[in-house]
Amino acid sequence: MAGQNSGRNMTQRRLFAKYPKKPKSVPMKKEKEGEEWTPDNVFWRWLSMTFVNFHLLLFLSYLVEIWLVVATKYNRIIND
Repeated sequence: MAGQNSGRNMTQRRLFAKYPKKPKSVPMKKEKEGEEWTPDNVFWRWLSMTFVNFHLLLFLSYLVEIWLVVATKYNRIIND
């Protein structure tokens, strides 16, 4: 019995010797805290989002105008 146990342990040692050691776990990076919500920051974020949304709306209305021109040119709009 003693011979079997020692044989099994030797096999395990040889088996695990093939693989590299398990890497140490890297500590998680601390999440960067966001900007403070000061009234000044809120205002500038609101202004920038308003600017972006306004231009997006202009672009979409431009696309609708193009679609209407093309649709009326080829009579694709059904007149009720």
